[in-house]
Amino acid sequence: MKRLPFHFSFLAFGISTLTIQIILVRELLVIFSGNELSIGLFLSQWLVAQAIGSFIYSRIRLKTGNQVNHYNILFTFFTATFPAIIFAIRIIKTIFGIIPGEQVSFLILAVISFFILLIPGILGGALFSLGCRIYATQHEHSVKNISWVYLIEAAGFLTGGMLVSNIGIRYLYPFQIAFAIILTGLVACTWLSVHIHGIKHARSRIYSLALLVPFIFWITGGVEYLHTTSLSLQWQPYTIKDYHNTVYGNVVTLEKSGQLDILMSGIPAAHFPTPEITKVEELAHLAMLSHRAPKHVLLLGNGIDGVIPEILKHPLTHLDYIESDSVMLVRLSEIFSRDIIFTADNRLKTIFMDGRTYLNITRNKYDVMILNLSEPSTLNINRFYTREFFELCKQHLLPSGNLIFSIPSGTTYLNQPARQLNAALISTARSVFRHSQITPGENTVIILSDEILNLSKPELWNLRLSQRKIDTRIIKGNYFELKLDTLRLNWYTNELRDVSFKTNLDLHPAAVWYSLSLWITVNQPEFWQVVNIIENINLIHIAGLIFIITIIFLVLPGKTLIKKNRVIYAPVFTTGFAGLSLSVLLALLFQAYHGYIYAWLGYLVAAFMAGLGSGTWFFGIYLPGSRVKRLLLLELCFVCMLGIMLAILSFDFSSDLFMRYKIMILGLAIAGGFLVGGEFPLLAALKSGHEQTIAPTAGRIYAMDLLGAGFGGILTSAIFIPVLGIKGTLYLLIVLKLSSGVLVMRCRQKIDAT
Repeated sequence: MKRLPFHFSFLAFGISTLTIQIILVRELLVIFSGNELSIGLFLSQWLVAQAIGSFIYSRIRLKTGNQVNHYNILFTFFTATFPAIIFAIRIIKTIFGIIPGEQVSFLILAVISFFILLIPGILGGALFSLGCRIYATQHEHSVKNISWVYLIEAAGFLTGGMLVSNIGIRYLYPFQIAFAIILTGLVACTWLSVHIHGIKHARSRIYSLALLVPFIFWITGGVEYLHTTSLSLQWQPYTIKDYHNTVYGNVVTLEKSGQLDILMSGIPAAHFPTPEITKVEELAHLAMLSHRAPKHVLLLGNGIDGVIPEILKHPLTHLDYIESDSVMLVRLSEIFSRDIIFTADNRLKTIFMDGRTYLNITRNKYDVMILNLSEPSTLNINRFYTREFFELCKQHLLPSGNLIFSIPSGTTYLNQPARQLNAALISTARSVFRHSQITPGENTVIILSDEILNLSKPELWNLRLSQRKIDTRIIKGNYFELKLDTLRLNWYTNELRDVSFKTNLDLHPAAVWYSLSLWITVNQPEFWQVVNIIENINLIHIAGLIFIITIIFLVLPGKTLIKKNRVIYAPVFTTGFAGLSLSVLLALLFQAYHGYIYAWLGYLVAAFMAGLGSGTWFFGIYLPGSRVKRLLLLELCFVCMLGIMLAILSFDFSSDLFMRYKIMILGLAIAGGFLVGGEFPLLAALKSGHEQTIAPTAGRIYAMDLLGAGFGGILTSAIFIPVLGIKGTLYLLIVLKLSSGVLVMRCRQKIDAT
């Protein structure tokens, strides 16, 4: 019972940390219209800030009597800043004069997000370091006791991940979640203060009274006021018609001068009552007119931008519209007092399911399949532009069926990344289909089929348009003569000639890198040379650099490595790096074959944290024997697990093996967490051989682990996966873990002796 207040406090800290992390990342994504690069950047900045906080507090000496007081003050400040930071994130664009939906440069994004995440990150790292010291002071200075702190924090992460994913995001606003976290922190601080000082102590009374603050905000409407005021400032000069969060992201409907704009996670998705008519008409009517008699049609992607009524103008039998987010359509239908997707037309059937999941389970075949998606700037969108997806589409086309999609391009100039993106997507699609028709424009439309198309004559298009008596605003007159102009097609073809690119695959999302390069060159042209250098990096370059660094440390005098056990920091850094990289890889694998990872992110985090806690308990508390041998065993197991992942990737999971695939992903998450968690207590014990106590050592080990994880998050999501692919990234992680294992083996006898 004496340890229960400490255990609850560390559990509450874990719950608070992951909840704050998830909510702040989601809020930042809405503000900066971010993709996976942004997620990797935000998480890396958070982890680096945590590393700074943990390292600083591992160096500060506090009297035993002041440790709990410092911990409670830091914990209270940590949770109390949560709603303030949410408010700051929402008004940051207004402060800098950035209008809703506007893209900002990567440099501005990085600087703003760094300062926003700096305070909670530093406080989180300091709390862990201080928690280890408190637990060690109250009990024994042993690895087992320090391991309990790590284990309980992991349990808090697990609990927080499940709660915020399954309850918080679905049913509560961010400010409601924030004040629930404040209450959780105050309960933990009150219990700890009463346990140490007694219930009559002034500090205990202050914390007890502070418990009323969250309830006062709820009862008086303060929470709702913060929510509505911050949203109003965030989306100036627009009026907010609707705002809600789903497991797939944030959806907001804005109104200005009678025009409604719908943004999904900060990215414009549709406009009412005046849509982007040129884009909508071109995609819908070029798709439908490309087929001599389309009866069965499938629409994947955006269905709320006006494309559905244009498709329904044709004499089709039925249209299947696949939409993953049912909540969004229900809310939009309430706003417009009618169904936003026009289900009054009995030819239309709306299916709420992920597009790839639907194609994997359905037996339906279609005359026309339309992809209405933006460019593959995120890993989630890219999964609809890969060779594996095009092969899946081909299986569901009738013998004379066509697949149609569009990509942003231009009519006068394409820069290098734009040429690479266009060439990669067209080449990838052509590797699956025998015939294609390209109609260049601001949005180039690509028509694919296994049957000869013969669509180069404007007369054929005009004839089909007149026969079907389609009323259009853009596609009329000499539209087809201009669209199919030979000079325009020749110019576009020449622009894509002699361009170096890679095929876009599920396991090597090259198009994401080209989209990212295009975004950087447009918004931050001074970084173009850096982008060009990164693009030419390959696995041999990075593996060679790791090899050279390892050789340098191996040939250094033994005392240089052994002094204060500095060699221990190598496996600490590489484990943090590989651990977070593994999490990113598993999330991408899940997303590539199953759909939105956000819907299952809580379970994936929970699985990893369950493994983390189990590994900490088994290797730090239960398993006896030589610590160096256990460490080398863990390094070897990590390499073997990465090798097993490489072997697993040789199997085809694009069929109907969803349940087995989910079990496999969650199993790998548990195994990865187990190995990462197992190294922490061993490394802390080995490093503490030269320290006065193990508690400060745990803080420094934790700081180095977070530093490695920070670098792993940004490099893996932004560079390694798009440039090297998933398999290449796995090979790189194997080389990295082997290098740290070699360094430990080089010094194992002297380390054991310490």
